[in-house]
Amino acid sequence: PQRVNDIPPGPCGVPCRVGHDVFMDGWSRPAHSDANYVGGHAGPPRALVGIRDLDLVDPDRWPEAIRLLAGSPDTARALADPAGYPAWWLARYAVLGGRSPRCWRLPDAHDITGLYDPVPDCGLDENLLVTVGVRARLAIVAADDAQDLLDRLGDPDRDVPAGVALRAHTQLIDALRTGVIDADEIEPPERVRALSGSAIAAERAAVLDRPWLLGVLSEDRILAADGTADEAEALADLVGVPLASEIVTDAAVESAGESLDWSEMGAVELACELIGARPPTGSVLLHDELMVRSPDGSHRVSWWLDDDGRPHAEDSAESLARALAWTLDRWSDRWALAGLLTEPSPGTWLG
Repeated sequence: PQRVNDIPPGPCGVPCRVGHDVFMDGWSRPAHSDANYVGGHAGPPRALVGIRDLDLVDPDRWPEAIRLLAGSPDTARALADPAGYPAWWLARYAVLGGRSPRCWRLPDAHDITGLYDPVPDCGLDENLLVTVGVRARLAIVAADDAQDLLDRLGDPDRDVPAGVALRAHTQLIDALRTGVIDADEIEPPERVRALSGSAIAAERAAVLDRPWLLGVLSEDRILAADGTADEAEALADLVGVPLASEIVTDAAVESAGESLDWSEMGAVELACELIGARPPTGSVLLHDELMVRSPDGSHRVSWWLDDDGRPHAEDSAESLARALAWTLDRWSDRWALAGLLTEPSPGTWLG
């Protein structure tokens, strides 16, 4: 390996020469963990290590070359730094099965199934595959990671499970929130992954920011992450599509409901006590069949929040639990509340 000492700090991405005709084009030591990193250090280091002549490796003999690198103490140490330049370079420019290592996943990395294909057998053990950039899990440490992920989500030839897509959108939001990426660095995709699993044209899509709107919008139009309304807005800005609340602007409840105070509902009081919450003030309107009219027709929905902020729900534990969880600002407890409204006992909560 070649070591260059006392490199003056400079802006990220400025090419620096390391060894013979090897340029650190696009590399900077990441401040955040990537798909396989266990840690990272911000900013350019004072000493950089590179491995010379990697660009001369025969593309068909990269597995053999990687084994040779791992077998030499000096080059093995250079590769051992997951945030270092050699690991970064190999992840992008080595070739395994016709692609760069970062385009593959480990066979047992099921949480990114559909986004990345399992790496073919090339005679390298799992630790070595991870060292050279094969993905063990989903993470984003730079704008090119986010761009690649959006491209994969929008690829209609990929079968991406709904849970994988939800987690991928959440990762994108986390990368924005923590400053790993900036929305201005990302080219909005032409296609996005909807809740239905389809890759749809971005111009048809909307990001879910209010969960009750699922009752009047097709899952073929909605993309989402498991987060807050603010996080939904960040995702919408990133992918260049509107929020669901921006396209559903003229919807109203058209069925008659019975107004009941939350405090008068014994099951609600018991359920709230078990989850450690005070019963909400105000009331909920219960409907035998809750109907909402939108510009494209009437829809039977499970629950709704009207323009005045009043919750409506069908007269069932599942529907009432959603309205209650939203009113309590305990949305993640909606399934627990559904069980407790059916059987409000400690056994239900604990079991």
